[in-house]
Amino acid sequence: MSSLPTLHFNTDPLEPAQAFAAWRDLMAPIVRIEQIKGAPVPRGNPSCTVLGDILASRMVFSAQHMVRDRRHAAATPDHFTFML
Repeated sequence: MSSLPTLHFNTDPLEPAQAFAAWRDLMAPIVRIEQIKGAPVPRGNPSCTVLGDILASRMVFSAQHMVRDRRHAAATPDHFTFML
């Protein structure tokens, strides 16, 4: 059995400003990340696995505002997000 290619990204060891910049830049192709007023800076820890043409990921992130506008939808039209 071969292992599946998986990417792990963790902002926990970074300083708050660095963590926010790294997380925002990572998510930029899909959504715009904004800080919620009065909340700590957003952080995130995704693990993504490539399954053929599908990228399956599990993300844990802090409180934040994710904006997926027309520009993001036009750039990634085959993107589906399920949140639990």
